[in-house]
Amino acid sequence: MLAEIFREYARPKGQGRAYLENLAGFFLAVARDQGEEERVRMVIGEDPVLGPYLDVDLRDAPRTHAWLSAFREAAKEGAALALQENEDGTVDATVLPPRKAEA
Repeated sequence: MLAEIFREYARPKGQGRAYLENLAGFFLAVARDQGEEERVRMVIGEDPVLGPYLDVDLRDAPRTHAWLSAFREAAKEGAALALQENEDGTVDATVLPPRKAEA
């Protein structure tokens, strides 16, 4: 399960600050869809040694935390995410199951 409070570093993934900005945007889109946008707290910062990071606090956003936890577990199993932005600014997300290798 995803922790309610965590820090994500970009450098270990070979990424930079833009990765963290996109990740924060994704988290906010999920929170908006769950009606908890104002309850999610995030800060992007820079550690002099470890590089850019994103601090995330989901303690006051239980539905967003549950959704992101379920997504994380699905991703571990090889699932993918398809996002569709709607005209009203909401985002529909569908978790696609992992593709099975053909025998």
